[in-house]
Amino acid sequence: MEVPYGCMAELRWVHASAADDLHAGRRTPWAIFRSEWALEAVVVLLETFRNRRVLWRFPPRLLNWIRAMGPANICVGPGGPDAEATAILGALLDLLDELPDTEAFRQRLRARCTDLRDREGSVWAGLEMENNEACAKVAEDLRPFDLPYTADILAARSYGDARGDWAAAVSAARSPRYLGGGPSRPLLPR
Repeated sequence: MEVPYGCMAELRWVHASAADDLHAGRRTPWAIFRSEWALEAVVVLLETFRNRRVLWRFPPRLLNWIRAMGPANICVGPGGPDAEATAILGALLDLLDELPDTEAFRQRLRARCTDLRDREGSVWAGLEMENNEACAKVAEDLRPFDLPYTADILAARSYGDARGDWAAAVSAARSPRYLGGGPSRPLLPR
């Protein structure tokens, strides 16, 4: 995409002004940058959840910036407020609040799957409706942690407890999450 000359000149002016304000010790550019980072993080959070049912674990400070902007203010499209996106974002933020930020939890996430590099940064998640409200829940068995799990994980656990270790092992195994339902990433055409 080519940027028109007038826009480039305007971008240079904005960056120069921000640099001047930063050097002068003003807080305004930090507030602007913080808002931009929060918006970009929300886009990644929502798109990754919608496309792959993965919930990225963000640092608490970034989550606080997102909350300060407000999900209702963030989820506004050309047609006005997007109630569905606002509900999903609110549910995801609530679930992120419930995930522990401990070394034991990060080790449990790393141990789930060794074929992917950064598994401690994400959790499989699902969306369920409770009392006419969207509720995000963990969609994988992360025992021994007491988290809000989806109904299928809870059902698999109760079946495993009643029937033996085989069902428990199946419920703890990672479900296929790739397009087409396969257990591995599809090969891309060259």
